[in-house]
Amino acid sequence: FLTIGFNNRFSECVSQAKLSNRCSQNLFAESMYDYILNIGASSGEKINRDDLYSAKLIEDENNSTDVRLYDELGRFFAFGKGHDDGALSFANYFENKRICRRETYDSRGFVVRSEIIHPRDENSESLVDIFHRPNGSPALIKQGTIEKNVARVDAVQLIDEKNKLVKVFKSDADLVVHWLTKKVEENDETIFIVDRPNELFLPALAVKNKMPDKVKLVSVIHGIHTGTPDILGSETNGWYKTTLENLELCDAVIVLTEQQKNNIEARYSSAAGKIHVIPHAVPQREMVLKSGERKRKKVVYVARFSPEKRHVLAVEMFKEVLKDEPDAELHFYGFGKTEDDVKEKIESLKLTNKVFVHPYSEDVEGIYADAALSILTSDTEGFCMGVLESLSCGCPVISFDIKYGPGAMIENGLNGFLVKPGDVPGFSQRVVEVLKNDELHSQLVKNAPNSVGSYYENAVASKWGALVENL
Repeated sequence: FLTIGFNNRFSECVSQAKLSNRCSQNLFAESMYDYILNIGASSGEKINRDDLYSAKLIEDENNSTDVRLYDELGRFFAFGKGHDDGALSFANYFENKRICRRETYDSRGFVVRSEIIHPRDENSESLVDIFHRPNGSPALIKQGTIEKNVARVDAVQLIDEKNKLVKVFKSDADLVVHWLTKKVEENDETIFIVDRPNELFLPALAVKNKMPDKVKLVSVIHGIHTGTPDILGSETNGWYKTTLENLELCDAVIVLTEQQKNNIEARYSSAAGKIHVIPHAVPQREMVLKSGERKRKKVVYVARFSPEKRHVLAVEMFKEVLKDEPDAELHFYGFGKTEDDVKEKIESLKLTNKVFVHPYSEDVEGIYADAALSILTSDTEGFCMGVLESLSCGCPVISFDIKYGPGAMIENGLNGFLVKPGDVPGFSQRVVEVLKNDELHSQLVKNAPNSVGSYYENAVASKWGALVENL
């Protein structure tokens, strides 16, 4: 598992994932930065909060993990962010109320990154970004510009252990190519399965072109591939543009539904023979509550608060449900940028005692096992794990029949209902029908887990295994 993202707690994340059995104990996971900085070779010099300019006055805020630093005259000049385990995350240093330097700490305590920022004018700043090995020596130096809070890299210098300049790259993408090339050289055969094609497809393709006999390239499309639901006419989604413009150079492209495969093949002539359908997977649940053990009037919507999820529309729809089923309740679970809009809509419709907003929860199984029904009011999806997870827990789903996903998993009258996109009255009528009809609900609950057998982990793993074997 390879990632180009900088994460100062990457090694800890991997360890926690293994401890909680969220990945294989044998998984090799590596960050590009951990590789280049040779993190793991030594523990480095651990820095505690008290080491931050210890001659100055350090004051804890109400949050015991954070610190503020003041000079001898009582002037604030730095802020340090910590974690619950006492480790530092970063420290920002200020000059004239603007950040002039940031130090980032690895989860094991040593300084791993130093960003030096110098104002150019009101809207731009110069940036020198230094990444350190555990012993403190620089391994990478990036030079660039920050404009309107967006950083642009102009050059990347690679420094060896003896502090000598090894190579200069023009961009982060060139650095990624260098790293991926090193990884390929370590193996006889490599299959790149690119999950973030907007960032990684072109670097992986560059490596494949350098060593075509050693590298296979697979790109994953796990969202809608167009900018709008107009599948044949709208612009290509920027996330997948590089993949779809270079289909002939891919060894395979993965999509999550047959419908999307057919749509891509209809639009792109070079897609023939390239597109493979491998859906997301779900574990087979050992225990699923029966209909009579569920809260019969409880409807849930588990999704991040984002415009395409249309939570506000769900609130408006549920107001109509309550006219026929006044005992019903709607519970949202998630977080995101439209959460305040949802709360405002709930208050404006005077539904605070019927529609509830809950924070993000990892207990998805508990949420679905307790509910009578789940809903999806999105206008687009790439697949929608919420539908799959709900059905696997025996919780029927009502969804608009959108691209993509719901139509592949929901069968009308068997495990839920599909509603014509935009038909809000029809949606509310289906919700009322399921909430009122005990016999119908019981059948939906009984059928739901059995309807998703092809999505169980072993079945999906076999599809990946067949693809790899074929390549």
